[in-house]
Amino acid sequence: MFWNLVANEIISEEWQPNLLLQAFADDFIFVISEPTGTKLKATAQAALTKFQHWTDKHQLNVSTEKFTTILIFRLVSGPRVKWDNQTNI
Repeated sequence: MFWNLVANEIISEEWQPNLLLQAFADDFIFVISEPTGTKLKATAQAALTKFQHWTDKHQLNVSTEKFTTILIFRLVSGPRVKWDNQTNI
């Protein structure tokens, strides 16, 4: 029950209209829709930065080994985003 209260804080945050945050147990997923790779990268990085502030506030650890991005569109590759100054993917 405590985890639900903590997780509800980040899920209830106000996000951009083209961004959706979903949670299942202790896993989170961002679904982002942007027309260009540049906008996708900016939105994804802003979302991860906000998410990281939340994890830092609650002293939560994120497994970067399980962190991944999936691109579903016509772009050749997804954006390279950072978590805690570590580029992922």
